[in-house]
Amino acid sequence: MVHRGPTGVGFRHPPLSVLGFTLVSYAQVQYDISGILTAMLLLSALIPAWCVLNRYRSEYEEEPYDVICKWNGTRSRVQRWEWLKKRERMEMEMEMRTNSEIKEPKEELVEDAWDRFRSKYTEHILEWNRRHSYIEARSRYFSDELGTMTDKIHSTNAADSNRTRQQVCKIGDLSTLKRLTAPSPDNPIQTAAVLSLLTTAVQYQHPKIVAYLLSTHPTISLTQSTDIVTSLLSQPNIPILRLLLSHDPAFASADANDGMGPGGGALLAALLGGQGKDVIVKIVRKAAFVGESVLSIAVQKERVDVLGELLRKRWERIDIERLLLKAREEGNGRVVEILEEFRSRTEERSDEDEFGKIGEQRKRWKFGSIR
Repeated sequence: MVHRGPTGVGFRHPPLSVLGFTLVSYAQVQYDISGILTAMLLLSALIPAWCVLNRYRSEYEEEPYDVICKWNGTRSRVQRWEWLKKRERMEMEMEMRTNSEIKEPKEELVEDAWDRFRSKYTEHILEWNRRHSYIEARSRYFSDELGTMTDKIHSTNAADSNRTRQQVCKIGDLSTLKRLTAPSPDNPIQTAAVLSLLTTAVQYQHPKIVAYLLSTHPTISLTQSTDIVTSLLSQPNIPILRLLLSHDPAFASADANDGMGPGGGALLAALLGGQGKDVIVKIVRKAAFVGESVLSIAVQKERVDVLGELLRKRWERIDIERLLLKAREEGNGRVVEILEEFRSRTEERSDEDEFGKIGEQRKRWKFGSIR
């Protein structure tokens, strides 16, 4: 605040204004050089005081009302009270602004913090999944390796065991075979291995070995046992044949390497091999039926000794006329006679059956009409 005197000269500080007004008024009244000099001396003495007061003002510029209070009485106290209220209000506004910034952070800051947390969490999850996948892959690898090694050991042991059993079947040592083929859950005997042992026993003609293998494996089928049929035909043995047929009656129709391709069998192989009547009759009696290929071979080979047995076991849909035509082409009169006699008996039987059916129908109709 600037205080002005009656002459219009203004002074910023109250002490300077009072002294300045007095000196200037004194100089104007006296109008002499001594008065002017005295005023100038006084002003030069007041310059240091003005500098000190100016520095004092700059130090307390934030609270100028403290200085004013010392020189202005009641009015300065009112101004200070208003200024204090204003400063308090400003401090309260500043505090409220600070609290609002702390309590309600900006949405951008929240989003950034959430993104950082989510990315860090995702990194941890990916790292855990990677380690878990690695551990799982390693465990799968070791389990596969262990399974491969175990399979190799079992296959080696199985191969050694099969070779030992084959040797035992060749020499016919039944006690050793029983010990080697004892039931074992760790090393069971496969069906193919049993058929191989059975073929060896048939080939080296050991009926006891054959009977033991068939008794310990009652569900094994012999209908596809080509090697067994071939071994039996190369080394005929009636007791072994009886054992095989009693175990599986369909063995009479088993496939054999007879040069006729699939669909042959033991009976066809026996005819082609020129086996005796007793062997063929035993096979026929155990067989379910006799096919047209077997009868054709019997006609071609002129097996009049077994042709009757074969015809009695024939399949119902076999064409007898075709067999007669083939026999006439071969020029074998005895075979033709057997076929014609069998055809005539068959026709008579069919006529009797037909007449019996007709008579039964008439009888039912007659009694039905009476009722």
